[in-house]
Amino acid sequence: MKSKHLIREEIREKRAILSEVELLEMGSRLQKRAIALEQFVDAEFLASYISTPREAPTGLIHTECFRALKRLAIPYSLPSRDEYGFCGIDLDTPLHRGPFGIFEPREPQKLDNIDMELAFVPGIAFSRDGIRLGYGKGIYDRLLQNFKGIKIGLSFSFQCYSELPAEEHDICMDFILTESEFIEV
Repeated sequence: MKSKHLIREEIREKRAILSEVELLEMGSRLQKRAIALEQFVDAEFLASYISTPREAPTGLIHTECFRALKRLAIPYSLPSRDEYGFCGIDLDTPLHRGPFGIFEPREPQKLDNIDMELAFVPGIAFSRDGIRLGYGKGIYDRLLQNFKGIKIGLSFSFQCYSELPAEEHDICMDFILTESEFIEV
């Protein structure tokens, strides 16, 4: 089995060679599939993430949340205090680039994830049995540690592997959604 480091490098290279048109088309298909999911339609309170360039996008998903009056939470980070959590956002929430260069609320108000019914989760790669390979900091493993809702990994199809290395603390997904398939774990 390939090492986590090798897989991360492989995916970064694959993402880098995609054209902007390919990214837009794949991202649009993925998000349309996400907002059509029964799990999304039924959820009133969900967690997501603000996507970075070349990552499975979430803008359309968030727009649909606001349109449908769903409660939406995204991660925030305060690494100096080793604090990571979810905080609510709406259309007027001021955002800034956080410590990892990812947009997050300027003044986060931590929410308990106990009432969240669904989480869309980013990753470098996912396996068909729900293993998520993240960026190597363990942030989502901590964020989702006590999460009771449905966890759906969002990725492009080239990020899905038959198997991935895993560690005991890794949080598994319930489903993986790509632009071309919905994988039940």
